[in-house]
Amino acid sequence: MKILYDTNILIHIQDPKVLSPNLQLLLSIIREHGHQEFIHPASLNDIENDSDIERKRITLSKLHGYPRLPSPPKPDDEFISLVGTPANSHDINDNEILFSLKKNLVDFLITEDRGIRKKANLLNLDDRVFSIDSALDHFTTLYRRFYPSHSLLRKCYVHEIDINQPFFDSLKSDYGDADFNTWYNKCIKESRECYTYEVEDKVNTYDFDFNVWVHVAVLKTVKSIYPFYLQHVLNSFHCYKQSQKYTHGVGNQDLGLTRMILITLPICSIEEQQTIVTEIETRLSVCDKVEQDIEENLEKAEALRQSILKKAFEGKLLSKRELEEVRSEPDWEPAEVLLGRIRAEKTNKK
Repeated sequence: MKILYDTNILIHIQDPKVLSPNLQLLLSIIREHGHQEFIHPASLNDIENDSDIERKRITLSKLHGYPRLPSPPKPDDEFISLVGTPANSHDINDNEILFSLKKNLVDFLITEDRGIRKKANLLNLDDRVFSIDSALDHFTTLYRRFYPSHSLLRKCYVHEIDINQPFFDSLKSDYGDADFNTWYNKCIKESRECYTYEVEDKVNTYDFDFNVWVHVAVLKTVKSIYPFYLQHVLNSFHCYKQSQKYTHGVGNQDLGLTRMILITLPICSIEEQQTIVTEIETRLSVCDKVEQDIEENLEKAEALRQSILKKAFEGKLLSKRELEEVRSEPDWEPAEVLLGRIRAEKTNKK
């Protein structure tokens, strides 16, 4: 993302004073995640108006270390009609800075100028114009991660892992040594963190098969998407079929992030999404109840089966009346007679 600093922020950064903790943390987050930092040529005009020649010379020398926004446009009549005619050179500079934001030359503007933030409200740009504190809140939330926690897991950096351990042999076999080493070195350069399950200081192996997923995608929903609707859509056959189409690989098949973004989703109004979710969950609850009934009936059937077998071996399977009816049949014979006949047949066969 491209971030534009207003003059008052630049002066904070370059002033020979201790930076506020929030500004220190904000700059750290912005630079850690590789965002581009720009100054607007109009900001240099503000500095040029400084009557202290030596201070102006020193400040400008520091600001020249930032890339300038290339060829920024001048505010048009429609823009001026919304924010008002500038009363002085400071207003002119502020308008030029805001107009560049409106024209999407940058993603965000960070300023402590309340006048600029007031104009941003008039232009519906207030969600892209931050103070130091609000910018810190935004970027902290944007990059907040929820990490797993377990007594057997060790958090470390990739470069701290010895890849010559047997655990990595199958990965090297699937990817090939050259590709695996390329990926591993890329992870090191990006200072990636990871979690390992270790026993006696070695990455532990398991006695069962499991999958290793290289990519994890974190989906941040927009206002037009109901999160529970997204959950059901991603679990649908529609998305599954697409994911199979974009899954590549031989030994270790993988749905890469660059291909994941090609998956299309059916979208309707937020009200319709909520109705769909309600209908799905109602039907799923019915399915859950049917499944529960089936399990209970299977348990009852098994109990009945055991009861029948128990009564059969105890001679209690039939009532006295049923026994009398059986004994009156012409082909009935006592068990002792039947067993004797079976023994006799076996003897004759020998």
